[in-house]
Amino acid sequence: MNSKPLMIMPAYGRQYKTSEEAKADWNAGKDFKIVNGPYLSIRDVKHLKDTYSSVWLDLITLVVRVV
Repeated sequence: MNSKPLMIMPAYGRQYKTSEEAKADWNAGKDFKIVNGPYLSIRDVKHLKDTYSSVWLDLITLVVRVV
């Protein structure tokens, strides 16, 4: 397991005003983007837990733990 968290950001230019909005879209299965990497969604969590200790969503003004 990697001790570093995985940093992700909203995909396709989406922006959120609150962490609740971001978490709702994450839980709804919308796409996000790994910072400097490919797209992913909550459907990929099973594979992420084998590699990363946590997943954090970077909202530029706010960082939200989603896993």
